[in-house]
Amino acid sequence: MKHNIRLEGYEFSLRPVEIEDAEFIAEVRTPDRSRFMNQIERTAEAQRRWLEDYFRRPDDYYFVVERRKDLRREGLLGLLDFDHINHSAQWGRFIMQPGSLAASEAALLTTRLAFGMFDLNEIWGTVLKDNRPMASYLESLGFQNRETVLLSVNGEMLEQDKYVLTRDRWKDFESKITKLALFVVDKLR
Repeated sequence: MKHNIRLEGYEFSLRPVEIEDAEFIAEVRTPDRSRFMNQIERTAEAQRRWLEDYFRRPDDYYFVVERRKDLRREGLLGLLDFDHINHSAQWGRFIMQPGSLAASEAALLTTRLAFGMFDLNEIWGTVLKDNRPMASYLESLGFQNRETVLLSVNGEMLEQDKYVLTRDRWKDFESKITKLALFVVDKLR
């Protein structure tokens, strides 16, 4: 969805994805780094076409994670699949450049958007059973494994765990992720 939401953090920020980011999307979504995500056609032209479709979809907020001091693109993430009855949304498309230190601050900003600006009751994401590092990371921050679902990834039906962060667990999450983000700030400064 074409939107103008911008969020500023300590060292990183979220800005709306633009058509000019097509080449970056193709670059960051390598098969290896996105092996737990649906594969994409990795050309700038294919990503421009995908973005044109994305801009017409309601309730799909796609962001570029940038370093504030030099606007270097560090990664991508989104809030999508809004459920207006249950006040929830999926947190997805989360991928960072190799060596990026933006993940914790990007997660902090995303949850502030979800629970603050959008006033959601919960956010969720699916994690492939084989992606134990991501599952462990989410669990350490307070996400709960709600259920196992069968979803298509690259045309193959695979088991995934649905991890949920609820509003009542958000403050604890925010405390933990803020400590991680501030640790990174100290490291970068």
